[in-house]
Amino acid sequence: MLLGADVSHNTGPEGLKPSLATVVGSIDKYATRYVAAACNQTARQEIIQNLASMIEFCVREFVKCHEVYEKRRTLPERIIYYRDGVSEGQFEKVLREELPAIRKGIQNLKPPIEQFTKIKITVCIVRCALLSYQF
Repeated sequence: MLLGADVSHNTGPEGLKPSLATVVGSIDKYATRYVAAACNQTARQEIIQNLASMIEFCVREFVKCHEVYEKRRTLPERIIYYRDGVSEGQFEKVLREELPAIRKGIQNLKPPIEQFTKIKITVCIVRCALLSYQF
């Protein structure tokens, strides 16, 4: 299962408006169908506050998709979590706070413990340098 997450912040003069946290997740084995979850959170907060519930939603949809198309209830064997918008100084905080939230979101589905413990989670912090070209 592929997951991607980012937080958008208000850039206007009213910097106290809530930030918007979003997560998208693939729900089929070919990663061609996706669901999305979004929620408001404290302004200028980069760590996603309601990540566990958003992950729970995405994984629940993954399970539903597999029940319909493959006729079996299954959790993903592997989760690759792409996280955008995190500065270098926040990498450790993402691992310390968001990785447990991902696990909690899966655990909230009450899977059998042997299936839950087999899920491999990879966290990829996406860094992008914007380049400007002038012609």
